[in-house]
Amino acid sequence: SACASAVQFGQPQIIDNCIAVNAPIQITGLPSGSIFPAGTTMQTFSYTDPGGNTSTCSFSITVTGGLSFELFSTPASCAGVCNGTATVTVAGGQAATYHWSNGQNGFKATGLCPGAYSVTVTDAVGCSLTQSITIVAAATPPISVNATITPVGCAGACDGAVQLDVTGINLPVNVLWSNGASGNALDGLCPGDYAATLTDAAGCTQTQFAQIIVQDIQAPVLNCQNNISTGYCNATVSFSPPQITDNCTINLQQLQLISGLPSGSVFPIGTTVQTYRYTDNAGNTGQCSFTVTVHAPATLSLAATNASCAGQCDGLAAISVSGGQGPFSVQWSNGASGINAGNLCAGFYSATITDGSG
Repeated sequence: SACASAVQFGQPQIIDNCIAVNAPIQITGLPSGSIFPAGTTMQTFSYTDPGGNTSTCSFSITVTGGLSFELFSTPASCAGVCNGTATVTVAGGQAATYHWSNGQNGFKATGLCPGAYSVTVTDAVGCSLTQSITIVAAATPPISVNATITPVGCAGACDGAVQLDVTGINLPVNVLWSNGASGNALDGLCPGDYAATLTDAAGCTQTQFAQIIVQDIQAPVLNCQNNISTGYCNATVSFSPPQITDNCTINLQQLQLISGLPSGSVFPIGTTVQTYRYTDNAGNTGQCSFTVTVHAPATLSLAATNASCAGQCDGLAAISVSGGQGPFSVQWSNGASGINAGNLCAGFYSATITDGSG
């Protein structure tokens, strides 16, 4: 057997009619006590007696192929999971027993955690050989996760959501969230951080994190009132703030008048542009504008045509108006109205003109 350290053998026995005075000579092979190679080695001895007669003899030493084996393994699904295997394949000799370092017997060891193992194989003639192997965790993660996150639409709201698309080698995969919920989908989430622990059928675990943020990208819409036009005597102008429409809660304290004068102010003659801007909690802005126009006072001129003679009532008075805010109404002291008063007798007359703003 190849597991023996050396082969011992005796010298050939010499039979001759004369007394043997010399020792036999080995002409092929290896000396006794040598370690022989696998296969057959021919051992040949020669003896020559004192009379010069020579004789030879031979025998063979056969060494079997010896014990050898290979180790093959399958990895554990992941760190902390014990489902790896190691298998012995004997290449030479006849295996009789297997003894693994974790106490298992048989050519295949199962349920192995990642780590180092050894096996001792003993063949039918008692030769033993020991080899080691390392069980590793699978290089490819057993669970693959893709998270789709829906942010919260407004500050203070809880309408966020997260959806996990889970694939893996060892399905099904159980999902347990840090808020106590389970399953691949969560909704009604407030802003914050969430964690999901995923466990597959083999016991492998993986953690997936999801951050829910506020993401308001809708700009507010402002509707200002119509333009205002007034006369000089009504230059104190009051108006209402714009109407604001937004997807989130409106805070009127964030409405700003960025040009023009506040409501209730005395406005100057001419046109003043009033512009409002509103910024929501997410920083989105909207604005609108309207104008306040104050007209200058009207300028009057009066023309009169006297009565043709005493006692005749054929005089005429006419008023012309420039500037100001129309329409204008004219009331004469004699009860006539309009810009022209006719059939006037000699005397004094007055006219009251009222503009469009009263």
